[in-house]
Amino acid sequence: MKTLHRIWLLALFAAAAGCEKSPPPPPEKIATGAEKVAHVFFEALMHEDWTAAYDTLDPDSRAWCGKDQFTTKAKAYLGQIGFTPTEVGVAASETADSASAVAVFRGVSGTSPKQHKDGTALHRTPTGWAVVLRKNFGVESATPPPAPSKGGKG
Repeated sequence: MKTLHRIWLLALFAAAAGCEKSPPPPPEKIATGAEKVAHVFFEALMHEDWTAAYDTLDPDSRAWCGKDQFTTKAKAYLGQIGFTPTEVGVAASETADSASAVAVFRGVSGTSPKQHKDGTALHRTPTGWAVVLRKNFGVESATPPPAPSKGGKG
């Protein structure tokens, strides 16, 4: 009986000791540069630093969009946000030589806080990460949003 009692106490002690261990910390995010490049791009847009934003573009984007054209598109893009952003947060996700980044611009319009969310693709080039400019960057949608429903039949 004493042996059974000792085994029971030993099992209870082992279980209690196991409960005290904290889980291992999550693995650290390895920064390879995509998020930093995306942050430079969106921050430069926010501050109207067209040269700095253009410098983050990949060679293919620069081939179809020259610096002057980019500046025109970037000004239009910033105007489409609908308020003057005062800060931008960026998060990126990488897979091999591709990455996607999401930016959230924040600011105030009148007395109410505003935010605008956008994203971009990035590609790893021989010289590092670069933004892949989407073809519709700075172009207003050709399709207007649907008119609000008035609730009645036409």
